[in-house]
Amino acid sequence: MENRYRSYPYPVLTTYNDDYINSIFSADVKYYLEGYNIKFEINTELRNPELENLIRIGKAVFVYSIECSYTGYRKCYRSDQPVITFSIKESELNGQVTIFPFVLAATDLIDYKNKEFNSDYEGASFNIEEGKYLAVGQPTYVTIKKKDSDILKRSSIFQIIPNEQNVEEMEVEINDQHIIVRMAKNDYYRCSSMYSNINIKDILNSAIIVPALFDVLSQLIDNKDDEEFLELNYGEYAWYQSIKGILKEKYNMEISDLNRENCFEMAQKMLKTPIGIALESLVSLNDQGGEEGDD
Repeated sequence: MENRYRSYPYPVLTTYNDDYINSIFSADVKYYLEGYNIKFEINTELRNPELENLIRIGKAVFVYSIECSYTGYRKCYRSDQPVITFSIKESELNGQVTIFPFVLAATDLIDYKNKEFNSDYEGASFNIEEGKYLAVGQPTYVTIKKKDSDILKRSSIFQIIPNEQNVEEMEVEINDQHIIVRMAKNDYYRCSSMYSNINIKDILNSAIIVPALFDVLSQLIDNKDDEEFLELNYGEYAWYQSIKGILKEKYNMEISDLNRENCFEMAQKMLKTPIGIALESLVSLNDQGGEEGDD
């Protein structure tokens, strides 16, 4: 959606025309990561008494369109206040995100006029339908950089490779600097071609990496009471030091604190890939497929 330099059949408050005088409409956007969500805070400045009054009495509304071309995310948020906060799941955004601010008519406006109209419109009034633009602000562009989990950032301790043996099941091997995930050749090449798709990455991580880490943690807790055994057998491996370090730094835990009950939950937390996010990605893909089919 690109609304700059668009013309309208009635006066609209924008930065690129002179339909209004002594009036301002702009939005300041801040955002930050909060858990698995990206939280946005938008502070809007509107200086036009009559437009402000329309919002106050419910005949107009602030609307913010959030669009991400990379993931296909598009949603509008409405408010009757100049400050709005909302959260979007991190998995739904990636790369450039555009925030378009508007003031829209919340009902049909009959004989709308404004004291700050340009003199060209002196004495004129307009009938404006519900949902039409009253003010259009400049879009804000922000770049969302996907953050891998702490364990994935540490020298790529996972390595997914094709299984040269004629084996269909996934295998996990830990006697190496990496956690080796061996997959059937056909599965490996399918996954390799899809990992760059942000909408599918969480699904693949839930299907492959989370079970692999769970398997590793399960092997460690089998020997958790024998720290000497763990250090002797795994102490020189980068993946082992990464797991130990993250448990300590992020969760104030030792390997000895792990158990069968919390092992799978911890695997999801360490990878920042809860199953719920993967399911939401599947729902999103299914919805997109349905929309395309409808067209």
